[in-house]
Amino acid sequence: HTNGWPNGYQGCPSIGFQGNMAVIFEGSVHTNSACTASSNPPGAIGINGGGSSVSISLVSPAVIQMVGTWSPGPLQITPAPITNAQPIEDPLNDLPVMPTLATSTTAGNPRTTIGNGLNPECAILEPGTYPGGIDIKAQGSAWLRPGMYVIAGGGITLGAQGAIYSLSGDTNITNCNALDQASWDTALCKANECGVLIYNTSGTGGAFSAMGPLDLGGGAGVKLRAYVPSIDPMSTRQTAYKNLMFWQDVNPVPDQNYRQPELNLRGGGTAFLQGTVYAPSARVNLGGNCGGAGGEPLDLTLQFISWDLFISGSCTFNFLYNVEGFTDFPVYGLIR
Repeated sequence: HTNGWPNGYQGCPSIGFQGNMAVIFEGSVHTNSACTASSNPPGAIGINGGGSSVSISLVSPAVIQMVGTWSPGPLQITPAPITNAQPIEDPLNDLPVMPTLATSTTAGNPRTTIGNGLNPECAILEPGTYPGGIDIKAQGSAWLRPGMYVIAGGGITLGAQGAIYSLSGDTNITNCNALDQASWDTALCKANECGVLIYNTSGTGGAFSAMGPLDLGGGAGVKLRAYVPSIDPMSTRQTAYKNLMFWQDVNPVPDQNYRQPELNLRGGGTAFLQGTVYAPSARVNLGGNCGGAGGEPLDLTLQFISWDLFISGSCTFNFLYNVEGFTDFPVYGLIR
């Protein structure tokens, strides 16, 4: 990361925090950022904006290491980070290329739109390509059958009171009003019977051809399990993608005149996300208030490999490390 990014983005810090929070990492954290304590803003890892108080702790033997340096200020890290570390190459750089998937029978033309802001609407989506992306409006909920979803332009947007869930292959949703959210992980989306990979890229022509954001913030619910190859109904199933949940195309690569759309995962205690988030050329934003009111700690079994990472909110974020729940690669850690 270097200074000179457009629109006020300076590339420092590459891992940022904002709010009053405690963060616990069970796995190691690494940043390739060469930003220093004297950069403006300062450090490879740090606070974004004023008025924040952030405490970070790591469960041994996990460590934070960075190519650059940092300035503590209101950010407390225990144990102290390792500075001037050697860079680590993208551990998922050699993933097989996303296969070409036919347009899903449930895709819209050109954009899939669910909900109208007035009446609840449940829509069950099938794996495949979605030209123009997916727009989930207020009162709409999208239920994703197991498999791979190629978002070919337009991204995914989730409106207020909208929701997106993964769903087991033999389960149906017919009544949004009667939906029992408490039964999601025990009846509607059981482990190893449910899981998706959402791949965000650009399309070919049309108003929604440009890569759009994966904006899953501010909705009523986001509950997704990661990809399970053995239950993918398509012949293009990929064992290398196991436990991969979000993947944003590396191209176009950011430079001083371009930055990719961001991947927003916000919503606090209404979220269930488990797996690997891979956005090698984009910033990932994670945030929210625990339980919607800063209450119980938010346990997240998530692994990030991203261009930048920004965590915000008033919460205790407990990042659990479960090697069996993440995409396989030889480097131990959480963040690129």
